[in-house]
Formats: sequence, structure tokens, C-alpha cells
Amino acid sequence: MMKLTLAVPFLAAGALAAVVNQTTCGDTTYQYTGLAGYGFIPSNATDKHGDTIGGIGSSIAIDQSSWRKLGKDGYAGTLYTIPDRGCPRSFRLKSLNPQHPPQTPISPATPHTQASPPLPVATYTGNGFGGPGKGGRRISVDAEGLALDPKGGFWVSDEYGPYVYKFSASGRMEHAIQPPQAFLPRRNGSISFNSNTPPLYNANEIPVPEDTESGRANNQGFEGLTISADGKTLYTLIQSALDQEGGPSKSSRATARLIAYDISTSKPKYIHEWVVILPKFDDPAKSKPVVAAQSEIHQLPSGDFLVLARDSGRGHGQTESQSLYRHADVFSIKGGASDVKGKKDYDSAKGAVASSKGDGGDEYILFSMSDNDFITQDGHMNFGKFRYSDESGFDLDTQILAFHLKI
Repeated sequence: MMKLTLAVPFLAAGALAAVVNQTTCGDTTYQYTGLAGYGFIPSNATDKHGDTIGGIGSSIAIDQSSWRKLGKDGYAGTLYTIPDRGCPRSFRLKSLNPQHPPQTPISPATPHTQASPPLPVATYTGNGFGGPGKGGRRISVDAEGLALDPKGGFWVSDEYGPYVYKFSASGRMEHAIQPPQAFLPRRNGSISFNSNTPPLYNANEIPVPEDTESGRANNQGFEGLTISADGKTLYTLIQSALDQEGGPSKSSRATARLIAYDISTSKPKYIHEWVVILPKFDDPAKSKPVVAAQSEIHQLPSGDFLVLARDSGRGHGQTESQSLYRHADVFSIKGGASDVKGKKDYDSAKGAVASSKGDGGDEYILFSMSDNDFITQDGHMNFGKFRYSDESGFDLDTQILAFHLKI
């Protein structure tokens, strides 16, 4: 995790009187009145350890208590960021143990405490950076969501499990939350945390079958994470539909599950579960509309949620540079949204809420930070000793945008 201190001027909201776009959710109207600011971090920037600062837009969280106004149009505050699995592809996959059976290079670990569920673990050889060493095993976290706990520490949602973890302010893991069985990825009837990407040392070493048969789809874990304003409820949203509910097909994975946990006590408690219908957009390369999978959520003071729904495989460094859908949409669980927790058999290992075909006032500043996926031609890891150049041939800066909103 990285802590950034912001002190930035913004384009005054008064100069942007016109409403660029607006939407109404329930009885609340949301207005976007214009861009407030822009910044970037160069793709080859390094931290105090000499390592590349990459992927830190995977999730961000603002310390609200630090936020203050500077003069007429400036603000300052502390922004926390977290990268995802955080290594260039060639380096990341070479660190896995080539002696593992193809279907299980990432396997369940023995619980690190008696109260913890089995955790995803990767085995590595040598020192993990291509050098000599005795090897070992490490709990693997593909961090996708970040939320600051008002009582101290922070919560991180993960793509592998998909799990949610609680860490102390010093970084010690305090909780590991396993979701209902319906979320856990399975192949051949067993839990399998693997993606379908083969390691570079063996292009034929892929899981069988490549796609999970139930649970979260490949690389479609708990992307969204947010905490209620009173600090008592933690929400996490799956990136797109579970396999048994429409995933992994991009045209049918619209039914994403949202889970709520009571975190007001020392032991998190699963209390609610809803289904969020993700938006669709037209892709000229596809014969039917495509689902915009989500990358982040944030609960608003109104109780509604912002959700960052987007296309994928488009942008700088991709075959197609024009993005077709990148929206901060709004959804609500108020007013009679169906709570599916404990209903029928939805949370069993193959439980489904949809068919496998997928039927089914005040001024604010919204920050959005891109995840550059560590793509640079001048990369450094392992205290700067391991150098890499991303195979794409591109340099992607981490971009930060701020938008004026009225609620």
C-alpha cells in the first residue's frame, strides 16, 4: 500500500455552471459539472526502495479526516493507494513453481490461524526473482479493493479467492473472510484459484479446463470494496457474474453479487447479499451487446453507490485505443432490493441467482486513478536490482482525474 499527500489546485466549480450529464437514482439526482483536475505519475517512477511505482490505481481511498481546503480553489489531503498482483507478466509467472501440477500452481494453504479459511498460496523457487535461494510458499493476494477502517487499519478485497482481508495499520493480517461457497472457483469439483494464463517457461501448462466451472470467473474477483459512512458495514462487489450465472461470457455476465458484512464488532459477520445488474454497451466487433464489468464501488452519503463500470482491452497499448464505455454509474439497494442471503440454495457451491445464460445539492470531487499494470520499458523490482521491460513495448503513466459532482 502507498500513502500519497495531495496538495492540488482545481478548476473552480463556479466556472462550470453548465451540467455536462446527470442521472437520477431513486429520489436523488446526481450531476456531473466538469473536469476539476488532472495529474499523472510517470511509468518509470520509483519509490524510496528503488522499485517501480506501478499499478497503484488498482484501488484508492481518501482519508476524509485529512481533507482540507487551500485558498479559493485548492485542496489537500491524504490518498492511500494499492497495486494489484503487481509484477510484469514475465517476472510474475516465472516466480511460480514449474514443478506444480498444471491445474494447481496456486493452491489452498493451511490456515495461518485456526479461525482462517484455506488461503491461495503460490510456490516459488530460488529467491523468487530468478536468483539462487531455498524457495518457499507465500499467501497470494491480487489486491483489487481498498477501504480504510475508521477504527484503524484497512480492508483489502482480492481477486484470487475471492476473499476480503483485514490488516492492521502496520500491515499485519487480522482477518481473512471467505465468501459463501457459490463464489469459490472450482474445476473438476475442487477449489482451484488458478487463472488460465500459462507461465512463460511452459506455454502448455494451463489448467484443465481453462475456465472455472462455477464460482468467480478467471480474473473476475472482488473488485469493488467500500465502507458505510458510520463505519459499521463493509460492502464488496464481484467484478461480473459468477460462472454459473452467466460468466465468463462477456455478453451474459451482467448479474454481479454484492455482499455486506457487519464490521462493528471484532468478528466480521455476513449479513446481506444483493444482485447488481451491470450495464451493457455495443461493441462493433461483437454480434451482441457486451457487459461492462466493474472495477470499483463507493458508497455515497445518500446511501447509493457509485460503480466504475467499463470496457476492457481498449486504450493506449491495445489494438483499439478508443474506449467505448467508462462510466461512474449509480445503483441503489434501497426501496425493496431483494436480499438473497439465505434464500433457496443461492449460496451453495453451484448456487445461482440467474441462469448460466445470464438472464436475469452538495458539491463533491470524484477522484479516479488508472491502473497502469506496471507497464513500462524502464521497470525495477527487488529493491531496484531486478530490471524489466514490458513485452508490450509501451510506457503507461498512472493518470489521476478529478471531477466536479453535485448531489
